[in-house]
Amino acid sequence: MEHRTELAVTVGLAVVALAVVFRGSGDTQPPVVRPTSNADDARLSEGGRNSDLPDEATLAEWYSIGHLIGPESAPIRIVEFGTFTCTFCRTFAASIDTIQRRYPGLVSVRWLHYSLPDSVKSGSTDFLAEASECMPGSLEFEQFYRIVLLEGRPLDSRGALLVAAPKLGVRDPLRLMACLDSESSRARLDQHTRATAWIGPVGTPAWYLNGRLFVGAVSTFQLDSLVRRELRRE
Repeated sequence: MEHRTELAVTVGLAVVALAVVFRGSGDTQPPVVRPTSNADDARLSEGGRNSDLPDEATLAEWYSIGHLIGPESAPIRIVEFGTFTCTFCRTFAASIDTIQRRYPGLVSVRWLHYSLPDSVKSGSTDFLAEASECMPGSLEFEQFYRIVLLEGRPLDSRGALLVAAPKLGVRDPLRLMACLDSESSRARLDQHTRATAWIGPVGTPAWYLNGRLFVGAVSTFQLDSLVRRELRRE
């Protein structure tokens, strides 16, 4: 009898130890320059990590340099810091696309390039980010966003851009190439680097939803829950 009791206690302690180990492993964060979580690990307790939005001047700057996808007057406003090479950003883009179709006119996104100052100093600025800043207008940028993040097409070279120019809606491919050569897109990316410095090295995608800061991609189901919660508050 004592032997059975002792065995039961041992097994129980082992189960508890394993639970602690697995819980701890779920909270471990990869290096900050990489995505910090997957769709199931995004910080969702109490609707996200509580964080005040930046002051009005900073937020106004984000809106001025960010790329609008969706209606500007939408009551659900997402400000996203992401990269076109981030796998989790692709997951999140798919969730956003589904939600925007599900709630037409109610959800908008302001896309800002997540650009850490160290990456700019090292000269490792992403070609895709530079190319997107050479899109001649908002419609062309949105099409670039959709082709790269939703369709997964690798527009990571000048040749690929030239081939895709008609689908992007770019009527003057030579002007696009000239923009890349002039480094004018680099100057615009510097603004995004300053904006990224405000939120710090948290990983991608980092995004605000009506004032709450989240880090990591979320599934369509999770985003839908957050959106419906915000709509009930309106």
